[in-house]
Amino acid sequence: MGQRRATYFQKPLLLKLGIVLLAVGSGIIGCGGGGGGSGGGGGEADTSTFSIFVSNNGDSNRGIVESFNQLFQALARTFDDTERRFVTANNEGIDVDFDGNLFQAGDVNAGSGEPGSVRVISNIADRGEGDGFNAVVDRILGGAATTSTGLVRPKGIDLAHGAGYLLVADVSAGNVLVFGSSAAGDVPPVAITPIGGNPWDVHYDEASDQLFVPVTNGTLEIFDSYIASGFGPGGASRVVTPADAAGAQVSRNLHGVAYDASGDRIVVSDVGAANTSQGADFASDGQIFVFNNASSINGPVVPNITIAGPDTLLGNPVDIILTGDDLRVAEKANDQLLVFARIFNSAGGNVPPDLAQAQIKPESLVARVGSSDPDVTDINDPSIGKLIGSVSNPGGGAAGTGEIVTLSDDLSATATAFNSGRSNENLTFDRNGDAFLTFDDGSNLNGGIAIINRLARSRNGEVYSDSRDRSITGPGTGLVSPKGLDVAGSLGLVFVTENNADSPAIRVFGTNANGDAPPAYSTDLSGVGRPWDVDYAPGSDTLFVALTNGTVAVYDQYNATSGTMPPARMIIPSDATGAPISVNLHGIIYDEQVDQLLLSDVGSAADATDGQLFVVQNASSANGNVPVSVQIGGPSTNLGNPVDIAFDGANLYVAEKSNDLILRFDSIAASPGGDIPPSVSVSRTKPESVVLIPTYLSGTP
Repeated sequence: MGQRRATYFQKPLLLKLGIVLLAVGSGIIGCGGGGGGSGGGGGEADTSTFSIFVSNNGDSNRGIVESFNQLFQALARTFDDTERRFVTANNEGIDVDFDGNLFQAGDVNAGSGEPGSVRVISNIADRGEGDGFNAVVDRILGGAATTSTGLVRPKGIDLAHGAGYLLVADVSAGNVLVFGSSAAGDVPPVAITPIGGNPWDVHYDEASDQLFVPVTNGTLEIFDSYIASGFGPGGASRVVTPADAAGAQVSRNLHGVAYDASGDRIVVSDVGAANTSQGADFASDGQIFVFNNASSINGPVVPNITIAGPDTLLGNPVDIILTGDDLRVAEKANDQLLVFARIFNSAGGNVPPDLAQAQIKPESLVARVGSSDPDVTDINDPSIGKLIGSVSNPGGGAAGTGEIVTLSDDLSATATAFNSGRSNENLTFDRNGDAFLTFDDGSNLNGGIAIINRLARSRNGEVYSDSRDRSITGPGTGLVSPKGLDVAGSLGLVFVTENNADSPAIRVFGTNANGDAPPAYSTDLSGVGRPWDVDYAPGSDTLFVALTNGTVAVYDQYNATSGTMPPARMIIPSDATGAPISVNLHGIIYDEQVDQLLLSDVGSAADATDGQLFVVQNASSANGNVPVSVQIGGPSTNLGNPVDIAFDGANLYVAEKSNDLILRFDSIAASPGGDIPPSVSVSRTKPESVVLIPTYLSGTP
């Protein structure tokens, strides 16, 4: 193993020793503005932290992604180098979404005519020792048997994080292909953007709606109002050619691209000759160009900064990223990862990089800053900006079937509407803003999970589409009559209750699963009860399951044991004397911060007046018959069949199906209980589920 470490992780060549030592002390080569110097940039460091993923494309490491810190030092976790190097089996451009999923393009078998693909690796930063692509928890867009995607030789990719699009530069097809970021399999693109040459990379700036596409003919195509215009159907708005003062082109083969929105500056890399057959100087003719006023430049433009020459180590700079104003470069010809610090302050010319780290044939790189936002069922802050999502399930294909709406948090206004085309059950969201929706065929048979791309942010007036969305369904899934579900973003897993009387279970899927994928693992609930809803506590690895027999099954160390253990405890909501008061539990929320369990009880499904709400304190240790701290029920409550609940840390939202209402009970934990009216209510046809949609969903990493 030591020899392998020396081969792949040689100590960095410290070309600007003082800067690098400062960087080590602070944790990073600078990511902010300021500074100066005569090297690649030079200047002060700050204390920002992030990790970097690098894809490789050499004969010895093709199909491998590695993780590094800011100094390109390998992040060896608790296991050896071979195990740490993740085998994706793709080899080209990479990006990471808000929930930690790694997207990677690949054309590994392009020589044999196999179509290209994009692989999506779930929860890349925390995958296990010696792990690799796993069809149970990961997914593929395109691949060997595909004909519809249009992917031939995909290279660079970029995610339009908020809008939920995956943009793919296909060098052989001569197009940028646009897919929903949740799509999988052999599906057609949402749109195809023709390029006037062979595109290598792509960068999309969401705030300005600009698309930047470097082309192997040495030009940069820029599309203004890209998504707003319908994905650039008329071609590029502007074409920039790096030129000298006389207007002669100085670029040859553009590859990487990065945009500094704060300064409206664009950086592109030029690999020049790609190999010795194209030029004897292929390992020294690389260039970096920086242009100011990126939103308006057009035609032949003299770069504001040019970095080129033998001291730069630039031969084939195939990919670049900006972290603040530091430029990181995947230098393939010279087997290096480079950093040019404070790039926008650089004097340019034949300047050495501020750091060079040996790396065999790096192809692409991406920086990731981790998210601290909670999953939607773990919110404990009533002040957070939010909408309320609700699905309808009138049954029998009646009006409203498949409808999903978003409401203001005071329930007074409808913001958006979408139709899933399915018999809806329970709804939740991941941190990308993608909806996870359980469904069946309307007869509690042939169930599944629909993953609806960026429903938290957009899709108003739209319907389910294979080009944007996907489903987990089929006999191999074990989903017959799925009901409640919860997404654990930190694990890349979704927990689903299977309510089928013949096979009651918890089924756990990877959040990137697709089609007839088997569960990652399951828990048989035969003899325990039929589950309706579930909530997972990530801090304690505890699963709380609401059962239709009026009890709560609690599984400690649930994921650590892959759901193989029986319930650690059973909670039975009771009155002050210890007598059970629950009949048919449905909705469940566990507030881990205050150790509080919130429950809804539908009572008899045929009775529109016997619904209840409960609050149970000290839920992490509660066992057996547990007196509730709050019990709400009676005719004034409008509770008949409260089938689902959502909680914002203070107020409880209720999907009241039998009375066609969405209800809100404010300050639920401090409520006196009893027969009290809801604080707010609004009419909705047969609501089946209710969920918070916080404004941080579908943000940008």
